[in-house]
Amino acid sequence: MYVLLYSMEAKQIYIVGVIGQDTTDLDVIRQVKALGDVDEITVNINSIGGIIEQGFSIYNYLKNHPANITTVGRGNVNSIATVIFQAGNKRLLDENLQSFVIHNANIDPMALGQSVDANMLDVVSKHLRAEEERITQFYSDITKIDNLTLSNLMDKETNLTAQEAIELGFADSTFNDIKAAAKYYINNLEMDKKANTIIESIKNLLSGFNARNSVEVQTENGDRFYIDMTGEDMTDKRITVMTDGEMTDTPAPNGEHVLTSGKVITVNEGVIAGVRDRSEERFEEKQDEAIEDKTNMEEMEDDKMSKLIADEVAKALEPLKAQLGVLENSVKASTEALEEKAQEAVNAKLQGIHESLKNLTTNFKIPTSQSNTNSQPEHESGSLDAVRAFRAAKNKK
Repeated sequence: MYVLLYSMEAKQIYIVGVIGQDTTDLDVIRQVKALGDVDEITVNINSIGGIIEQGFSIYNYLKNHPANITTVGRGNVNSIATVIFQAGNKRLLDENLQSFVIHNANIDPMALGQSVDANMLDVVSKHLRAEEERITQFYSDITKIDNLTLSNLMDKETNLTAQEAIELGFADSTFNDIKAAAKYYINNLEMDKKANTIIESIKNLLSGFNARNSVEVQTENGDRFYIDMTGEDMTDKRITVMTDGEMTDTPAPNGEHVLTSGKVITVNEGVIAGVRDRSEERFEEKQDEAIEDKTNMEEMEDDKMSKLIADEVAKALEPLKAQLGVLENSVKASTEALEEKAQEAVNAKLQGIHESLKNLTTNFKIPTSQSNTNSQPEHESGSLDAVRAFRAAKNKK
């Protein structure tokens, strides 16, 4: 069994939910980049699977990263998540893993649309077969199991226990949080002579020693307690206060106490009434944070895309605005030229009318020789003589 240690300084990333939707290859790259230049990366995986291409993309990125990669499987490690899990130099599975499923490639029928003919089905079938062969060969390269045996397991959609996954070569070891807590004390606490008995107690705990032991624990607030242990289960065990490095008979205060190991114990009347794992809560918090970060990143990407589109539209409009300005100036110049020509034509017309009026006035002017009002115009006298002659001729008839 491998002992998994938790540290606030550990460089960790999280792959959760549906691969390609809740966690994409870009999400993983961003998480790794955020860690900076590191030598060790712990990849926490809790996924039911997802898109094959996204899974292989994440696997290749992690496998080719220069850091030492440890993959940690919790909850569910199914489908394409089992491929990503293989990227670790150390591959650890929770002893209480819910599922580790290997199966054939499949496709959501809704993705095919409402109408699918035989040709389309043939194309889909060939694609799925190719993906099955790809994954089967990948598993074979990792586990050294022949393709036919693996294919049979995948046909049955096999769910492996953590131990079975180790036996088949899909994982290296399992981990247990209680023993991890004990190991944490041995490797990380500064011990003096008074702590030698504590070290021995923890070592006995790791080796499965079931005799009655007093195990020292410390809370995140700095309080120290002793637990009368038999085996590994803390529940229903007596817990007392430690004062000045010495064990006392004073019961630990009632209520919850958060241990530095990540365990949360509930004490009632000097007895541990319950134990829960805070690391699981932290893991879920990290999952929520990863999802929230993903959402924030997507919103930032949307904002950047909107700004980019707006900038591109503005750039595209610049030459159009320039052309419109030239056109407006041209129309203005043409309008002014037309107005000028029209004015010239009107002026010329008015000038012609003026000249005609001058000539008309000149033609109707009375000559000076006939200005006497008693004199009758010559043309008017001739007309009267003609009338008289016409009447005389008529009377003769």
